[in-house]
Amino acid sequence: MNFSKGILQAIVAVGMVVLLTPSALRAESAAPFGDAGGFLKELYDPQAGGAKLSGTMSIIYDKTAVAPEQCSQGFFINKMYVSITMGQNQTYAPFTAGQEAGFCMGDEEPTQVKMIVDLLSNKVIPFYLGCTTCPSFKVKSITDYQYTTGALGDHQLPGDQNSGGLSATFTIAIQ
Repeated sequence: MNFSKGILQAIVAVGMVVLLTPSALRAESAAPFGDAGGFLKELYDPQAGGAKLSGTMSIIYDKTAVAPEQCSQGFFINKMYVSITMGQNQTYAPFTAGQEAGFCMGDEEPTQVKMIVDLLSNKVIPFYLGCTTCPSFKVKSITDYQYTTGALGDHQLPGDQNSGGLSATFTIAIQ
């Protein structure tokens, strides 16, 4: 009797995991910046070859709501922080960068891209390759993109007028 009860409990547990998995998959945001090719332009190449580094990037920003005439998306970024944890061969290390100077969200994407590129070029790649004049890289993939003002399942997350952020898992190919 105890054996049958144990089997039934295991079946129920597995069934619950299967039922709950789709809702976890829906948590990924359909944020407007989820298009890596559009955001990173020539730095994004899903076919890129070379040594691979993978990790998670988080971007957090302090923002102020402004009139659309001032910034097209209605937000001025006061401060932006980028945190990247990269790994290769079981060696993972965190790297961070911050920017105090402000800019309009969405209007100045090159400023955001430059901050990410500088962090990868000046800290991450030299750490793993031990180089002073390091090779270039391409972003090979970006997955698990999450944005703080997206939807969670069937529920819209509340917008925050003062802060925001995103995270993504990505792989770079060092050329």
